[in-house]
Amino acid sequence: MSLDLDQIMCDWECAAGEISARSVQGVDGREVLQLRIELGVLQMFLDGRPDGVRYHDLPSAFDFVARARRAGDEVSDTDVRELEREITQYNYRRLALAVIAEDALRREEHDHAGRQLMRAVRDIDQCLRRIGVVDELRQRGREQVGLRPTLLFNRGRLASQLRIVQGRYDEAISEAERAAGTLEELLQSVGLDSEQCDDDPGIQYLRQLAARLRKQYAIPQTLQEQLDAAIENEDFETAARLRERIRSGRAAIRPPAADLDVPREEFAPTDAEFFSEYGDDCDDDGGSYGGDDDEGR
Repeated sequence: MSLDLDQIMCDWECAAGEISARSVQGVDGREVLQLRIELGVLQMFLDGRPDGVRYHDLPSAFDFVARARRAGDEVSDTDVRELEREITQYNYRRLALAVIAEDALRREEHDHAGRQLMRAVRDIDQCLRRIGVVDELRQRGREQVGLRPTLLFNRGRLASQLRIVQGRYDEAISEAERAAGTLEELLQSVGLDSEQCDDDPGIQYLRQLAARLRKQYAIPQTLQEQLDAAIENEDFETAARLRERIRSGRAAIRPPAADLDVPREEFAPTDAEFFSEYGDDCDDDGGSYGGDDDEGR
């Protein structure tokens, strides 16, 4: 068998500046992800640590470090570097999963898209957990935002897409608005003022997405907003009923509309655009908007 990668990539075109990914069956029969990069292909397992490697006989370096910290053991610099490697791996995989989900949406394969969107959101959460631990161990302040802004933005966008695919339009609005608020808090914590935050492409997109969903699905108030209003008006009977509806999710779950309009990747700012918007403004202490952790964006 030839080891030449040209045999793998010859029929896989990828335009400059675009992200391309696919899922294939591995030699052991398991499904694996492939992410096309400029000079080759990255191959990752669909679940667990992307490279499938255990760390000190545990599923990941994150698990190892968490156990060490619980036991009061020292965490070595090697362990921290391995955590940083995992951040890069999970970030690559969330990119691949998002692309595959977008492709499935274009083919109207909503169940398949939903599964990949769930995995992409999961991997973003895995990145954020690891970044938090690395920052604590490196004793880095919040001013070094690293990957956080683009991860928070994409989590909101993808989680909202997932809720739309599931027919949970109320929650889709909440996901977009919550992500916009979290992103705004982060940017303000590194010195951006309200006007700069309002101009941020990620915040703008998430707010516009929420507004469009409210109009499209005729939801002037989400269940959470109705609950907040009921509590403020001391209408505790209505509040109790709304809590139950939120808890069960029954009110938000409906079959996807025939003209399902899931926000597409091409309408959102790209990772590169998102990072570049305030790259210089967040560089006061040597850490840029992209940060040193952003090897995999």
